[in-house]
Amino acid sequence: MRVNYFEDEEEDSAALANNARDVATMFMRVANSIRVINDERGDLPDISDTDPQKLSFLVAASAGNRNRNKAGVAGAAFDSERLNRLRDVLARVVKVTRNARGYTVIAKGNGHGGRKVDVDE
Repeated sequence: MRVNYFEDEEEDSAALANNARDVATMFMRVANSIRVINDERGDLPDISDTDPQKLSFLVAASAGNRNRNKAGVAGAAFDSERLNRLRDVLARVVKVTRNARGYTVIAKGNGHGGRKVDVDE
């Protein structure tokens, strides 16, 4: 495999910042859901202020090689393009992890979702 280096061109900084904020928010939702599912403790680092280029590569790297290539993120030449593709992938992942997190919370409540169940004796 041959690596091609490139420099991103200038982009609309306001639009790029909005895209980055959306991606960071969705990524944190997924990360927090996975923490609940795995019953992990501790705080996650705040990535909301990460510059758009670093954020796009950070999130793409955390997706694993298969998902990164599947989304076409690895070949995107612009920060905005990478962030748009990541946002699309994360939107699907958020739905899946939100459902899994909900099932995990219910299961931890012995199937009662944290509600007290009255049992007649």
